[in-house]
Amino acid sequence: VLSLCWIVLGHTILFAVYYSDNLITIFNWSRKLWFQIIIQTFFSIDSFFLLSGLLAAFTYFISKTENAQFSIVNFFMNHYVHYYLRYTSLYAIILLIYITLSPYMAQGGPVYPIDGIETSSCRHNWWRNLLYINNFFDMRDGCMPISWFLAVNMQFHWITPLFLLIVSWKWLLGMVVCIIFIIIDVVSTAVIVSKNDYDYGFLSDLYSHKGNFSNMTNGYFNDVYVKPWCRIGPYAVGLGIGYIFYEVYQRSNTLSWDSLIPRTTIHSRHYYFKRIFAW
Repeated sequence: VLSLCWIVLGHTILFAVYYSDNLITIFNWSRKLWFQIIIQTFFSIDSFFLLSGLLAAFTYFISKTENAQFSIVNFFMNHYVHYYLRYTSLYAIILLIYITLSPYMAQGGPVYPIDGIETSSCRHNWWRNLLYINNFFDMRDGCMPISWFLAVNMQFHWITPLFLLIVSWKWLLGMVVCIIFIIIDVVSTAVIVSKNDYDYGFLSDLYSHKGNFSNMTNGYFNDVYVKPWCRIGPYAVGLGIGYIFYEVYQRSNTLSWDSLIPRTTIHSRHYYFKRIFAW
């Protein structure tokens, strides 16, 4: 609930910036520390990525434990085919309604374009959404840009078995996979932001000296904000937490520091390392 309120607050203010008459006032606000609450609101979405990873890992281990006939074939069928069909059926219906009715919504006015809120290219690029690859193209020519989250979340779902199968075999290697995902997130974001001067994120236009208004913001959105390699960190953290929750669940819901340590004997040579890792 808090994340949703944060998202509504931030999007309301930051989208209104480009249609505001008191832009200088907002520019001065952006230099204050308290305004970071508004600027960083876009990353409140990371909480949903974290929950998605947590549930993916936790439900996998629970189903594996409770299902005596668990098999890799059934797992991949459910993980990919069933999940795609369940995810896409309603999405396709909403997309169809959106493409058909959007030209008649919010026509004209100070904010909305004359032909409606959606570009004409939506009728030609809708297939990208159903394949969940629309975030790899320029979002200005895309269809239903707000669906970038669904694409990124689906792409994370595609690579989740890499963690699930490895952590089932060796828990330590599984955690290494999570750490690698986080490193990819941090390094790729830092390199892209530094190389393209996206130091101010969505407010890069306000501080840009290149004179191309909106190019910096669109570039940041396309190169950083909607790319999976720049958003996978919270999802990886969720995967790790989901596995830890499963270990706690297996210990009769007893929550303690010892219960967070993967099962081992006290004489194991890795016992103290595992204790430190749990902390």
